[in-house]
Amino acid sequence: MYPFWSPDGADIGFFADGQLKRVAIAGGPVQPICDAPRTFPSGSWNERNQILFSLGTASGFQLVAASGGSVTTVPANRFSDRPQWVSGTDRFIFIFIDREPANPKMMIGSVSGGTPSVLLDLDAASSGALLAPSNVRVFNRAGALYAQRFDPSRLAVTGAARALLDAPPLA
Repeated sequence: MYPFWSPDGADIGFFADGQLKRVAIAGGPVQPICDAPRTFPSGSWNERNQILFSLGTASGFQLVAASGGSVTTVPANRFSDRPQWVSGTDRFIFIFIDREPANPKMMIGSVSGGTPSVLLDLDAASSGALLAPSNVRVFNRAGALYAQRFDPSRLAVTGAARALLDAPPLA
């Protein structure tokens, strides 16, 4: 479940049987990396062969080498999910949902510590992703697909969001 690519595209990380695992695209055995016992995990793999993943709990994110080994907790706000590395940095983008009232935000944090900062307020039905290496952030908002540039040197979105595709009206 919930697969994600290695930076070179040669492997896929995924979650199965309560574990984070990997497998080569060319074939070969599935390699367990570490325990990941949750229903809705998500992960991201960086150029330094580190995997940052969420277990969908209030315990923050988990960081582990793609080859396996000890797991480190990276503190985050409650209800933080879907981490995605910012290419070439120790920073990552994630979704934070303040439950009362539902108020999702796209935020940026660092595995080195510090307080995460808000990149963008989202509406309750929004989600998003950073498309590396193009540094374009895509997200849905009110039934439409949008794109917006992300500047990794400034760690900020730049310019206006542009609608790419409107969803058909609900019947």
